[in-house]
Amino acid sequence: MNDDEQQQWADQVQLERELEEAFKDIEDGIFLTERQIDLLRYACGLPKKQAPHPALKSLFEQFGHTFGATK
Repeated sequence: MNDDEQQQWADQVQLERELEEAFKDIEDGIFLTERQIDLLRYACGLPKKQAPHPALKSLFEQFGHTFGATK
């Protein structure tokens, strides 16, 4: 196996680990991070979204109000 093939294999293993973690979080009812959402979209062949999901945006705004963050 040459260097390029080894790197591709290592990247694939890393991708699989991160996908497993994202699915475990989904199964456990844990909110996904923006990176995890981007990873799932990438694995499905979908483009990265520039704007956050409306539910996530609302959640972040609620946290800001709850914990006194200012804009």
